[in-house]
Amino acid sequence: MSYLWEKRALCGCGRAFHAWRGKTFFVDVDCCPDCGVSRDDMVVRTVRWNPPVYEGPWYRRTLVCEGLWEIKPSGEPS
Repeated sequence: MSYLWEKRALCGCGRAFHAWRGKTFFVDVDCCPDCGVSRDDMVVRTVRWNPPVYEGPWYRRTLVCEGLWEIKPSGEPS
């Protein structure tokens, strides 16, 4: 299961920040806490979150696939 497409600001280390109205001006932080990139250098992309996939009983869950941000290909319709 994946979620809806949304606009996020991505920095060089791969971290995604909420970009209200799809603008880097509205990013909550001034710079990335991991790599130190300023919000002016971040890139706005249309992405969606794919949650991690687990299997097995609730008391012994094993991770099958890690969660990740999927970047929308430019040719796909919105």
